[in-house]
Amino acid sequence: MTALKKNPNDIKSIMILRPEGSMGDCVLSSFIFREIKNKYPHIKICAATFGVAYEYYKRNKYIDYLYKLPIKSKIRSSQRWLELIWAGLVIRTKGIDIIIDSSDKSSPNWLLFKYLSSKKNGLLDKDHFVSNLYNRDDLHGVEQEQQILETIGIKGLDTTYDIYSTPEAENKLSDFLKKNNIDEYICLNCHASTEPRSFNSNTVHIIDKNMPDNKKIIIPCMPRHINSIKSYIPEGSKHSYYIYETNDIFELISLIKSSKLLITPDTAAVHIGCGLHKPTIVFYITTHPHHAPRNDLAKVIISDSSNVNIFNEEDYIAALKYLLEK
Repeated sequence: MTALKKNPNDIKSIMILRPEGSMGDCVLSSFIFREIKNKYPHIKICAATFGVAYEYYKRNKYIDYLYKLPIKSKIRSSQRWLELIWAGLVIRTKGIDIIIDSSDKSSPNWLLFKYLSSKKNGLLDKDHFVSNLYNRDDLHGVEQEQQILETIGIKGLDTTYDIYSTPEAENKLSDFLKKNNIDEYICLNCHASTEPRSFNSNTVHIIDKNMPDNKKIIIPCMPRHINSIKSYIPEGSKHSYYIYETNDIFELISLIKSSKLLITPDTAAVHIGCGLHKPTIVFYITTHPHHAPRNDLAKVIISDSSNVNIFNEEDYIAALKYLLEK
């Protein structure tokens, strides 16, 4: 694929679309904002997304303009036509030179939104879109984002993830650790986006009984999950458990950042741990090159394709032993 504009100096503005709204995809593509702005500071960077990605991007110092998409949980072809049309027309007033969409979204309302966002507003105008060019099964998400930027002449990229937190989140964690006299701990993240991808009480018991010594284990938990998580903690455990209430993604990032080891199912925590180069045991229902952990300190446990809680216990024991000895 030839570059749309071979000289990035000719580009005045770029719009990054993130229609997934998920933190995992947000982390995978986090380096692109930093790399564009550091290499070409004259380029105005815009982003359009929703959900937790929107909250994360609000703290991104490289984004000049952030637009919240009128989407609740995910894009559905039968919903929010008027809101997306209006959003596209609003973004169009910004006169964006290049619009980048690395997702696989192809519903008619999303395509219409993208075309309306273009300053030329032409359905056959290919000079202003980089969209789905490298949506291939054999590419990691980072490679996909990297090759997309290369099509507009931005090369030589540092693809390390850009992970950041907030002073408020750091202070909250510091107070929590001091209050509970915790110096070193394991972060056990139980929840993923769906129930089959989340840990159940049996998995927590397996993790507990194979953990050597007397460990301090902190479980991050959103307020609505506190009661169910309390029931997961094994009675009479030789380890000390603490539930850490997280109200935003930055509080989870701070907790992972200060941990000795992260244990988690397949969710955004995996990629946050990768960006922080954190020893990680991750349980995958299935692995895929697009979202595999980019971390030489990550050990992957492959579970049953229908439920993350069906796995070979020996695989977990071997991964735990390896990482605790690092």
